[in-house]
Amino acid sequence: MTPHFTPDAALRPNGRVSPDHAVQAAQASLVLLHELEASLEATQKAVLARDLAGLEQGTLEQIRLEQAFREQWTQCRTRLPSNAGTSRSPVLLEPQLAAELRAAGTRVLHLGRVQAALLVRAQRSLRMIASLAGRADLGYGPSPARILSCPPALPATPGDESLCRV
Repeated sequence: MTPHFTPDAALRPNGRVSPDHAVQAAQASLVLLHELEASLEATQKAVLARDLAGLEQGTLEQIRLEQAFREQWTQCRTRLPSNAGTSRSPVLLEPQLAAELRAAGTRVLHLGRVQAALLVRAQRSLRMIASLAGRADLGYGPSPARILSCPPALPATPGDESLCRV
């Protein structure tokens, strides 16, 4: 289940976010980032294995996680109307939790870049195959015109040694 954070409950009467709720939001984000990381790794394996069902399933999972992440941070950024005397200062997280969030975010960005490169490579390969499949004159053997224009494999008469043999 995707973790959920409610910002209204996190606001203190003075309008500031409580440290406990900020930590809960950060931990929920960390869980989402770990799920996204696992999904990206699985999808990369599916791309390399040319598993279209796995690729589609991974893509749908990544869309779901992206929406959950976006919803969570939209809620976290939602603020009550500011009063004149209210100042909102950021809540500092524990250094270990902040480092884990940064590291998870960096890994997800790297995996996203790798997946994009793999998808570009797969798309290029599919275009090449489609282009080759559309051309009847391409094949692994010699073309029919070349076979007909070459002399037989053995010279018919002495001195008729041609290098054009099939």
